[in-house]
Amino acid sequence: MEIRSNHNIVNSLNPLTQSTGLASFLLVRAFMDEVVAIHETDVTSTSNPDVVVFDSIDVAQPEVFVGGCLGAATVFLFASMAMNAVGDTAQAVVREVRRQFRELPGIRTGDQKPEYAACVDIVSKEALRGMIAPGLLASFAPIVTGLFFRLFGTWIRSEEDDGLLGARSLCGFMVFSTVSSILLALVLNNAGGAWDNTKKLIETGAHGGKNSGAHKASITGDTVGDPAKDTAGPSLHVLMKMISTVTLVMAPMFVAGKLY
Repeated sequence: MEIRSNHNIVNSLNPLTQSTGLASFLLVRAFMDEVVAIHETDVTSTSNPDVVVFDSIDVAQPEVFVGGCLGAATVFLFASMAMNAVGDTAQAVVREVRRQFRELPGIRTGDQKPEYAACVDIVSKEALRGMIAPGLLASFAPIVTGLFFRLFGTWIRSEEDDGLLGARSLCGFMVFSTVSSILLALVLNNAGGAWDNTKKLIETGAHGGKNSGAHKASITGDTVGDPAKDTAGPSLHVLMKMISTVTLVMAPMFVAGKLY
Protein backbone atom coordinates (compact mmCIF):
# COMPACT_ATOMS: atom_id res chain seq x y z
CA MET A 1 0.00 0.00 0.00
CA GLU A 2 1.59 3.25 -1.14
CA ILE A 3 0.93 6.48 0.70
CA ARG A 4 2.13 9.46 -1.31
CA SER A 5 3.27 12.58 0.46
CA ASN A 6 1.51 15.86 -0.23
CA HIS A 7 4.90 17.32 -1.15
CA ASN A 8 5.25 14.91 -4.04
CA ILE A 9 1.69 15.53 -5.18
CA VAL A 10 2.22 19.29 -5.31
CA ASN A 11 5.51 18.94 -7.16
CA SER A 12 3.94 16.64 -9.77
CA LEU A 13 1.03 19.02 -10.38
CA ASN A 14 2.74 22.39 -10.56
CA PRO A 15 4.46 21.95 -13.96
CA LEU A 16 1.25 20.76 -15.63
CA THR A 17 -0.87 23.48 -14.03
CA GLN A 18 1.62 26.22 -14.82
CA SER A 19 2.13 25.15 -18.44
CA THR A 20 -1.60 24.88 -19.09
CA GLY A 21 -2.30 28.24 -17.47
CA LEU A 22 0.51 29.88 -19.42
CA ALA A 23 -0.78 28.44 -22.69
CA SER A 24 -4.27 29.73 -21.92
CA PHE A 25 -3.03 33.24 -21.17
CA LEU A 26 -1.02 33.22 -24.39
CA LEU A 27 -4.18 32.27 -26.27
CA VAL A 28 -5.94 35.23 -24.63
CA ARG A 29 -3.26 37.51 -26.04
CA ALA A 30 -3.59 35.83 -29.43
CA PHE A 31 -7.38 36.33 -29.28
CA MET A 32 -6.95 40.05 -28.59
CA ASP A 33 -4.55 40.43 -31.53
CA GLU A 34 -6.91 38.50 -33.80
CA VAL A 35 -9.87 40.69 -32.80
CA VAL A 36 -7.91 43.86 -33.56
CA ALA A 37 -6.88 42.48 -36.96
CA ILE A 38 -10.49 41.57 -37.79
CA HIS A 39 -11.78 44.96 -36.66
CA GLU A 40 -9.21 46.89 -38.69
CA THR A 41 -10.10 45.07 -41.90
CA ASP A 42 -13.87 45.60 -41.45
CA VAL A 43 -14.93 48.90 -42.99
CA THR A 44 -18.68 48.46 -42.60
CA SER A 45 -19.24 47.15 -39.08
CA THR A 46 -18.72 50.23 -36.96
CA SER A 47 -19.50 53.90 -36.93
CA ASN A 48 -15.96 54.56 -35.68
CA PRO A 49 -13.54 53.70 -38.48
CA ASP A 50 -10.47 54.64 -36.43
CA VAL A 51 -8.05 51.99 -35.26
CA VAL A 52 -9.18 50.60 -31.92
CA VAL A 53 -6.58 49.84 -29.27
CA PHE A 54 -7.32 46.51 -27.58
CA ASP A 55 -4.31 45.64 -25.47
CA SER A 56 -5.79 45.45 -21.97
CA ILE A 57 -8.86 44.29 -20.05
CA ASP A 58 -10.74 46.68 -17.77
CA VAL A 59 -12.51 44.59 -15.13
CA ALA A 60 -14.17 47.77 -13.84
CA GLN A 61 -16.32 47.73 -16.98
CA PRO A 62 -19.56 45.99 -15.91
CA GLU A 63 -19.84 43.79 -19.01
CA VAL A 64 -16.25 42.57 -18.63
CA PHE A 65 -16.76 41.84 -14.93
CA VAL A 66 -19.99 39.94 -15.59
CA GLY A 67 -18.27 37.96 -18.34
CA GLY A 68 -15.50 37.10 -15.88
CA CYS A 69 -18.00 35.93 -13.25
CA LEU A 70 -19.67 33.72 -15.85
CA GLY A 71 -16.25 32.25 -16.72
CA ALA A 72 -15.49 31.44 -13.08
CA ALA A 73 -18.96 29.92 -12.61
CA THR A 74 -18.45 27.77 -15.71
CA VAL A 75 -15.37 26.19 -14.11
CA PHE A 76 -17.21 25.13 -10.96
CA LEU A 77 -20.21 23.90 -12.94
CA PHE A 78 -17.93 21.85 -15.20
CA ALA A 79 -16.16 20.26 -12.21
CA SER A 80 -19.45 19.39 -10.52
CA MET A 81 -20.83 17.84 -13.72
CA ALA A 82 -17.69 15.72 -14.10
CA MET A 83 -17.92 14.45 -10.53
CA ASN A 84 -21.64 13.73 -10.92
CA ALA A 85 -20.85 11.70 -14.04
CA VAL A 86 -18.45 9.55 -12.00
CA GLY A 87 -21.08 9.01 -9.32
CA ASP A 88 -23.76 8.05 -11.84
CA THR A 89 -21.41 5.54 -13.48
CA ALA A 90 -20.52 4.01 -10.12
CA GLN A 91 -24.19 3.61 -9.27
CA ALA A 92 -24.82 1.90 -12.62
CA VAL A 93 -22.02 -0.56 -11.90
CA VAL A 94 -23.38 -1.23 -8.39
CA ARG A 95 -26.82 -2.00 -9.84
CA GLU A 96 -25.28 -4.38 -12.36
CA VAL A 97 -23.25 -6.18 -9.68
CA ARG A 98 -26.33 -6.58 -7.50
CA ARG A 99 -28.25 -7.94 -10.48
CA GLN A 100 -25.58 -10.55 -11.12
CA PHE A 101 -25.53 -11.65 -7.47
CA ARG A 102 -29.31 -11.91 -7.57
CA GLU A 103 -29.64 -13.75 -10.90
CA LEU A 104 -26.42 -15.76 -10.73
CA PRO A 105 -26.28 -17.22 -7.20
CA GLY A 106 -23.41 -19.48 -8.21
CA ILE A 107 -21.07 -16.49 -8.10
CA ARG A 108 -21.00 -16.64 -4.30
CA THR A 109 -19.96 -20.30 -4.30
CA GLY A 110 -17.62 -20.09 -7.26
CA ASP A 111 -19.77 -22.31 -9.51
CA GLN A 112 -20.54 -19.46 -11.92
CA LYS A 113 -18.33 -16.75 -13.34
CA PRO A 114 -19.37 -13.10 -13.07
CA GLU A 115 -20.24 -11.29 -16.29
CA TYR A 116 -17.21 -9.03 -16.33
CA ALA A 117 -17.94 -7.76 -19.84
CA ALA A 118 -21.23 -6.26 -18.70
CA CYS A 119 -19.49 -4.04 -16.14
CA VAL A 120 -16.80 -3.02 -18.62
CA ASP A 121 -19.50 -2.15 -21.15
CA ILE A 122 -21.34 0.01 -18.61
CA VAL A 123 -18.19 1.87 -17.59
CA SER A 124 -17.17 2.54 -21.20
CA LYS A 125 -20.58 3.78 -22.32
CA GLU A 126 -21.28 5.84 -19.21
CA ALA A 127 -17.84 7.45 -19.38
CA LEU A 128 -18.59 8.74 -22.87
CA ARG A 129 -22.20 9.64 -22.13
CA GLY A 130 -21.34 11.40 -18.88
CA MET A 131 -18.90 13.79 -20.56
CA ILE A 132 -21.31 14.95 -23.27
CA ALA A 133 -22.85 17.68 -21.09
CA PRO A 134 -19.51 18.99 -19.70
CA GLY A 135 -18.09 19.01 -23.23
CA LEU A 136 -21.03 21.01 -24.56
CA LEU A 137 -20.70 23.42 -21.65
CA ALA A 138 -17.01 24.03 -22.37
CA SER A 139 -17.72 24.56 -26.08
CA PHE A 140 -20.81 26.75 -25.97
CA ALA A 141 -20.46 28.78 -22.75
CA PRO A 142 -17.84 31.16 -24.22
CA ILE A 143 -19.69 31.39 -27.53
CA VAL A 144 -23.00 32.29 -25.88
CA THR A 145 -21.31 34.80 -23.58
CA GLY A 146 -19.45 36.52 -26.42
CA LEU A 147 -22.50 36.68 -28.69
CA PHE A 148 -24.75 38.00 -25.92
CA PHE A 149 -22.49 40.94 -25.11
CA ARG A 150 -21.78 41.55 -28.80
CA LEU A 151 -25.51 41.96 -29.44
CA PHE A 152 -25.92 43.86 -26.18
CA GLY A 153 -23.33 46.37 -27.33
CA THR A 154 -24.90 46.68 -30.76
CA TRP A 155 -28.52 47.13 -29.65
CA ILE A 156 -28.41 48.59 -26.13
CA ARG A 157 -25.19 50.58 -26.07
CA SER A 158 -24.99 51.40 -29.75
CA GLU A 159 -23.77 54.98 -29.20
CA GLU A 160 -20.93 53.92 -26.89
CA ASP A 161 -20.05 50.60 -28.49
CA ASP A 162 -16.84 50.38 -30.51
CA GLY A 163 -17.75 46.97 -31.90
CA LEU A 164 -15.58 45.07 -29.41
CA LEU A 165 -17.80 44.79 -26.34
CA GLY A 166 -18.39 41.09 -26.98
CA ALA A 167 -14.67 40.48 -27.38
CA ARG A 168 -13.80 42.47 -24.25
CA SER A 169 -16.37 40.58 -22.17
CA LEU A 170 -15.10 37.31 -23.53
CA CYS A 171 -11.54 38.19 -22.53
CA GLY A 172 -12.82 38.62 -18.98
CA PHE A 173 -14.50 35.22 -19.32
CA MET A 174 -11.24 33.61 -20.45
CA VAL A 175 -9.00 35.20 -17.83
CA PHE A 176 -11.32 34.55 -14.90
CA SER A 177 -11.98 30.97 -16.00
CA THR A 178 -8.26 30.29 -16.37
CA VAL A 179 -7.39 31.64 -12.92
CA SER A 180 -10.31 29.78 -11.34
CA SER A 181 -9.33 26.55 -13.12
CA ILE A 182 -5.74 26.73 -11.87
CA LEU A 183 -6.79 27.28 -8.26
CA LEU A 184 -9.62 24.75 -8.31
CA ALA A 185 -7.43 22.11 -10.00
CA LEU A 186 -4.83 22.46 -7.26
CA VAL A 187 -7.49 22.21 -4.56
CA LEU A 188 -9.22 19.17 -6.07
CA ASN A 189 -6.00 17.28 -6.80
CA ASN A 190 -4.40 17.90 -3.41
CA ALA A 191 -7.58 17.58 -1.34
CA GLY A 192 -8.57 14.40 -3.22
CA GLY A 193 -5.11 12.94 -2.68
CA ALA A 194 -5.25 13.83 1.01
CA TRP A 195 -8.64 12.11 1.43
CA ASP A 196 -7.37 9.04 -0.40
CA ASN A 197 -4.19 8.85 1.67
CA THR A 198 -6.13 9.33 4.90
CA LYS A 199 -7.99 6.06 4.36
CA LYS A 200 -4.76 4.26 3.49
CA LEU A 201 -3.08 5.64 6.60
CA ILE A 202 -5.91 4.54 8.88
CA GLU A 203 -5.85 1.06 7.32
CA THR A 204 -2.23 0.71 8.47
CA GLY A 205 -3.48 0.87 12.08
CA ALA A 206 -3.47 4.59 12.80
CA HIS A 207 -6.44 6.24 14.56
CA GLY A 208 -8.06 2.94 15.45
CA GLY A 209 -7.39 1.05 12.23
CA LYS A 210 -10.01 -0.75 10.18
CA ASN A 211 -13.66 -0.88 11.27
CA SER A 212 -13.16 2.12 13.55
CA GLY A 213 -15.22 5.29 13.39
CA ALA A 214 -12.32 7.10 11.78
CA HIS A 215 -12.05 4.41 9.12
CA LYS A 216 -15.75 4.65 8.27
CA ALA A 217 -15.44 8.42 7.94
CA SER A 218 -12.35 8.06 5.76
CA ILE A 219 -14.25 5.77 3.38
CA THR A 220 -16.73 8.58 2.78
CA GLY A 221 -13.85 10.99 2.24
CA ASP A 222 -12.19 8.61 -0.19
CA THR A 223 -15.45 8.28 -2.14
CA VAL A 224 -15.36 12.03 -2.73
CA GLY A 225 -11.58 12.27 -3.05
CA ASP A 226 -11.18 9.78 -5.89
CA PRO A 227 -13.38 11.61 -8.43
CA ALA A 228 -11.93 14.92 -7.24
CA LYS A 229 -8.28 13.97 -7.88
CA ASP A 230 -8.79 11.55 -10.78
CA THR A 231 -11.58 13.22 -12.76
CA ALA A 232 -12.51 16.80 -11.90
CA GLY A 233 -9.01 18.09 -11.13
CA PRO A 234 -7.18 16.79 -14.22
CA SER A 235 -10.11 17.64 -16.53
CA LEU A 236 -9.83 21.33 -15.65
CA HIS A 237 -6.57 21.51 -17.56
CA VAL A 238 -8.47 20.42 -20.65
CA LEU A 239 -11.23 22.95 -19.87
CA MET A 240 -8.74 25.84 -19.83
CA LYS A 241 -7.36 25.01 -23.24
CA MET A 242 -10.80 24.15 -24.63
CA ILE A 243 -12.27 27.55 -23.73
CA SER A 244 -9.27 29.45 -25.08
CA THR A 245 -9.11 27.45 -28.32
CA VAL A 246 -12.84 27.69 -29.06
CA THR A 247 -12.79 31.42 -28.38
CA LEU A 248 -9.82 32.01 -30.66
CA VAL A 249 -11.30 29.97 -33.51
CA MET A 250 -14.66 31.76 -33.24
CA ALA A 251 -13.15 35.25 -32.87
CA PRO A 252 -14.93 36.78 -35.93
CA MET A 253 -18.32 36.05 -34.33
CA PHE A 254 -17.63 38.44 -31.46
CA VAL A 255 -16.79 41.55 -33.49
CA ALA A 256 -19.76 43.73 -34.46
CA GLY A 257 -20.63 43.30 -38.12
CA LYS A 258 -18.73 40.02 -38.46
CA LEU A 259 -21.41 37.47 -37.57
CA TYR A 260 -21.06 34.80 -40.24
